[in-house]
Amino acid sequence: TASLVLAGSRSVLEGEDVDMQGISRGCTYHVLQAVESGGQRMVRLACPLVSKGKWAGTCPLAQSNEIKHLEKTAAQPPRIDFENAFWMPFGRFLSLFDVAVFSQRRRG
Repeated sequence: TASLVLAGSRSVLEGEDVDMQGISRGCTYHVLQAVESGGQRMVRLACPLVSKGKWAGTCPLAQSNEIKHLEKTAAQPPRIDFENAFWMPFGRFLSLFDVAVFSQRRRG
């Protein structure tokens, strides 16, 4: 089986003025990985539109050597790696994305 997780960023139709910090409104992002380390939860995302949509915020754990170790030892390493992939704290992910879609394709 193959699994795919996508997340939809907040749309332009919403009335709230939210600083998206580089996230493109109303776009679909691939959720590549989710990890927890030292009580911090993070997600690794990528926008298929290579020229835009990269988050401009900071994620201190993503700068550490520990995240590199987590990426290598993940139970489900990402099947696709994007040039513009980035890490984001899970709490920030929840505030910038409205929808998550989980898909699983079975063979046969």
